[in-house]
Amino acid sequence: MAAKAELGAAGAELPFLGSLPGAAAGPGGVPACGRGNDAVFAGPEGNTIYTRFGQDNNFQGLAKSTDGGHSWTMLRGSARGLLARNAANSRARGVSALPDQPDSAWAVFGTKLYATSDGGASWIGVLDQPGLSWIAGSGQTLYISATKGVCRSEDGRNFTLMEGSPSDARRFALDPNDPGTLYATKWRKTGSGLWRYRNNEWTRLNPDYYIYDLAVDPFDSSRLVFCTSDDPYHDVSGAIGANAFPAGVFMIDEGWFSHYGNLDFDRGRFPDAKAMMDELHSLGLPVMLWVCPYITPDGPFFKDLMLDHTRKNRTVWLVNGSNPRQPAIMEWWDGYSAVLDLTNPTGKQWFKAQLDRLMKVYGVDGFKFDGGDATYYAAKSMLMAPRAFDPSVTPNGHSEEFARLGLDYPLNEYRATWKMGGQPLAQRLRDKNH
Repeated sequence: MAAKAELGAAGAELPFLGSLPGAAAGPGGVPACGRGNDAVFAGPEGNTIYTRFGQDNNFQGLAKSTDGGHSWTMLRGSARGLLARNAANSRARGVSALPDQPDSAWAVFGTKLYATSDGGASWIGVLDQPGLSWIAGSGQTLYISATKGVCRSEDGRNFTLMEGSPSDARRFALDPNDPGTLYATKWRKTGSGLWRYRNNEWTRLNPDYYIYDLAVDPFDSSRLVFCTSDDPYHDVSGAIGANAFPAGVFMIDEGWFSHYGNLDFDRGRFPDAKAMMDELHSLGLPVMLWVCPYITPDGPFFKDLMLDHTRKNRTVWLVNGSNPRQPAIMEWWDGYSAVLDLTNPTGKQWFKAQLDRLMKVYGVDGFKFDGGDATYYAAKSMLMAPRAFDPSVTPNGHSEEFARLGLDYPLNEYRATWKMGGQPLAQRLRDKNH
């Protein structure tokens, strides 16, 4: 766990204030790989700090300090009205507190926004929506991003969806001189870019697909800075020519499609994907595309799959064990999705047909098969009990089925497999939390 440090004088070294509980030097609480997600200062001197820990479903808790970070208390568990450590559907996200009332705070746990008015001794759920993530607040006015858009509250308890707001907003920033002006970023999804809310209206200021984070100049709020994570597809030819890099495999990672599961190039980001592929091939570069066994549960593409499921009995995903007409929804590192059921011949045929089409139409050479970890097939990652076409298959078995797909594609790469040793599959070491 990275140590907490305070901002010193301009140019001064930041002082080390000690480890959080559970780090290598401390007892109990957050482990060394707990992953801090968000933090907020409150109180007259800024000595009250709340910060959230956990990655994906690996919820660790909310740490609180009242002495500027020198000592910490972990807040979690049913006694406080919160989730337990490592609870299912417990993705860690935003945290907020009133600057002049440090006992009033909010934090996102899984799909719920929780609030406290007694400094974290007890919490109650005040909002339950898919995709709740990041929070911004000015006084009692609170904004929080969600799958359907930005929700707003004037009392920290009752929320309404803001008309015209961006769905799945990534980060917020309030105008320090005009709290009625809110900026938001949306990253690597349809409608991405920099957004502004002012005078009861949302405006998309910049359509850049890769805008990730932003800040407003506290002295001149007409000045904004934002950062992007643009992938250098358009720069590859120049980079190879100018630097004499040897040609290898060119891998296009997540974000080339419009929705998870809809395996075709997004025309807005790749207006001529075939020409791009031809150019990369002319440089001697085989091209791999990122794919995963998850399906965005929204939009026209999902609606068509739903109609196939309910009217034609053509089911490609794990179903809700309590209501088989619905897909089972799973929480993973990029939100909530339906999950491909490769024990179902229909699901396997449907997924392979999309991969084969990419090779035939665009000349794709292979695939990076991401996800597919057994943990994402396990019940703790599901919002409801799932049921597979073959109910005898274990989560490890589902991971094995996903790995077997790669045997049909000589250029492949995996993050997670099961019982596939000695097979012609390239498996990287799984993501490390250090």
